[in-house]
Amino acid sequence: MLKQSGNKAGSSWRVLTSLLQINRKLWPQYVFLIICIILAAGIDVAGTEAFRRMISAATDSNMGALRESLLLAGGVIAGTVILGSCASLLTEFVNYRSSVHLESLMVQKLLHMNIASHRNYHSGDLVKRVSDNARNGQIALNNNLMDGFRVFAVIVLNLVYLSAINILFTVSCLVVALLLPFALKYLSRKLNVIYGHKLDAESALNAFTQECIDGAEVVRTTSLGERTDSIFHSKYAEFMKWTKKGIWFESLTNQVNFFIRIGGMIFIIGYGGVLVKQEIIGVSSVVAFILVFWRMLNPISNAMVMWPRIQNSLSQLTRALEILEMEEERGIHNGNEMSRNSSEPAMVQFSNVSFAYSPGRVALDTISFTVKAGTVTAIVGPSGSGKSTILQLLLGFLQPASGEIRIGSALQAERDVLQWRSDISYISQEMYVFSGTFFENIALGKLDATLTEVMNAAQKVNMHDMIMSTPEGYDTLIGEGGLTLSGGECQRISIARALLKQASLFVMDEPTSALDGENEAAIFREFKNMIKDKTLIIVSHKPLRLEQVDQYLYLDHGQIVEQGTYEQLIARKGKYYNLLNGYEEEHDIA
Repeated sequence: MLKQSGNKAGSSWRVLTSLLQINRKLWPQYVFLIICIILAAGIDVAGTEAFRRMISAATDSNMGALRESLLLAGGVIAGTVILGSCASLLTEFVNYRSSVHLESLMVQKLLHMNIASHRNYHSGDLVKRVSDNARNGQIALNNNLMDGFRVFAVIVLNLVYLSAINILFTVSCLVVALLLPFALKYLSRKLNVIYGHKLDAESALNAFTQECIDGAEVVRTTSLGERTDSIFHSKYAEFMKWTKKGIWFESLTNQVNFFIRIGGMIFIIGYGGVLVKQEIIGVSSVVAFILVFWRMLNPISNAMVMWPRIQNSLSQLTRALEILEMEEERGIHNGNEMSRNSSEPAMVQFSNVSFAYSPGRVALDTISFTVKAGTVTAIVGPSGSGKSTILQLLLGFLQPASGEIRIGSALQAERDVLQWRSDISYISQEMYVFSGTFFENIALGKLDATLTEVMNAAQKVNMHDMIMSTPEGYDTLIGEGGLTLSGGECQRISIARALLKQASLFVMDEPTSALDGENEAAIFREFKNMIKDKTLIIVSHKPLRLEQVDQYLYLDHGQIVEQGTYEQLIARKGKYYNLLNGYEEEHDIA
């Protein structure tokens, strides 16, 4: 990953080279833009020469020379307009294409990021890196780098021009102009550090704000308002501390810029007057020096003022590029479409699988089990027993420390993760509903699904009548995160989505936790009828007592301690039996 280091130049160079590779398709546009900038600088020199000739022709009363200088000035104006228009349009095009391309790459990376890396970032921070740091940083860097090329072209071409008039005067002007970068070197370094701290503080503030919004119900019900307000103000104070420091140093930078600008003009007028009195150069040449010095000093001054902004954009892009350098899930083929496997029911086999989230924190300890093709297996057990870890491993979000996982004859370690998941229809415990319509949410299971197919899936989960009672039916907007739906309705939409996929293996994680007994039985009955002979794995903290289940696995502390049919586990009167009795007593189930 790109990390902040003591060698800022090295870090900045890494960011620039990375962006060049990312935007290599835009290299021709960048080159043409640089050519326009160089030509524009040359036309500016021609404009200065035209102005000098006009003054000389006017003082000498030479009408022929005056006409020639006026024609040259007209050509300069025309060239400036044409090149300026081309550069402006090309700059907008490059800014748009490069920023959108970078954001697109980041979104794709987030979709394919290793889940362990994803957990290291707050969702609010990731959103800011994509929508703010990447876009603003890329555009600012484009603009400031083009300004840098412009400054270089202006200085070189104008120094060549001035040297042809008087080299000593030219060297003197250059020395004065070079005072600015040396004076601002220290301030630029300080500003770079300040901007980095400011970005970190702003990210922490945004992340905490989003947590307060997402967890508003918890904050209110636990009377955490005052403590939350105190934490918010402390994070805001940290952000403002670095903001104020940045403003102060920016103000100081502007004052140094102003001092060198005015001081340089006074020097040129005074020294130029001496040279005129000594008849070394003419008045028109002094005017040319004044114009050129102003033209050189202005872009240099602006560039040095913008140099801290370049550092700011590099800091933003460093945060953005960290995402692109994250480890991807195993076997991702850059988002290429993967062919689906057979939808025939498949056997699932775990052989001596172990997994630990960290040293000493073992989640699964050498477990082995087989789910026969076309059967239903329920994995039950207390919280923290390893049930969700089995699902994460089966879905390819985690990789086992040892052992093998197979679906049919396919070994997970040898398969592309996208291809592997194409055979699994997953119903998550966290039933996420997108802010689209009912049709769009259910059709995610099959992107080319027809309205009839979507309606059939909704009918299977007892949602069709409810959907048809809404104003627009299946075209009714649900609202962000399923805001207008109950937990049970969100779960049924998720199950309907899975039904459309028609994979060879169905996996359900706490699929009916928000449903009552009647709806739970109806959902499982319809679900089993729908998938018929497909393989089904159910994970639940509840001791399911469903007639469709062929095999129960009871997990405890990362191991399978009981395995068998419902009748076998009840007859054994072990941990499953105790869990079932405790659950029925707690919920008053006869």
